[in-house]
Amino acid sequence: MSSTPPSVSSIGSPEPEPCPNEGTPPLGAPGSVNDAEGIIRLVPSRVWLIRDGRGNAALGPTAFSRDELSQRKGKSASVLRDMTASAEIERRARALNSEPLWVDDPVIATASVFAVRHIVDSGGRREVCVNADPTSKENDRLGPCSTHASVVRACPPLDQKQRIEWAGLRQQLAMRFSRVTHVSGRTVDVTNL
Repeated sequence: MSSTPPSVSSIGSPEPEPCPNEGTPPLGAPGSVNDAEGIIRLVPSRVWLIRDGRGNAALGPTAFSRDELSQRKGKSASVLRDMTASAEIERRARALNSEPLWVDDPVIATASVFAVRHIVDSGGRREVCVNADPTSKENDRLGPCSTHASVVRACPPLDQKQRIEWAGLRQQLAMRFSRVTHVSGRTVDVTNL
């Protein structure tokens, strides 16, 4: 949860709390997601990957759709908290994988919650929230998961003038997922990226 109070606009009205759901975990969650945790994005396809400046596999902006970040049609950018059992991470990664070469060892990307929550606009306002978001068999085709979390865009500031544009936000968010590996920890082959 953000330790900073809501900002005040130039006309003196308080800004909305950027991430009102972060501090209140829903029923079934093991608690709120805290800054010290890590989160894991399951990578179903190589189209989500790019080569970074060192020639390593990195998550690209295509890994986060505008619909997910804006919570359009009930969507969100799904992640797993690092407290998720390894077997569950692998099971879910295998189920979502669409790459034939990754069948035996799917790909994941990891980030620090602290790093993700500290994406800010030029006015210093938060851009991204990480919410505990346990799933059930009714809303998750892979079955219930108490350690599921959602990454979404923060509530907009009243003036919206300093807000990061969508393309830039997606790029900044992808960059926070600083480690991309196979579930086994093996390095991802970048030959076809």
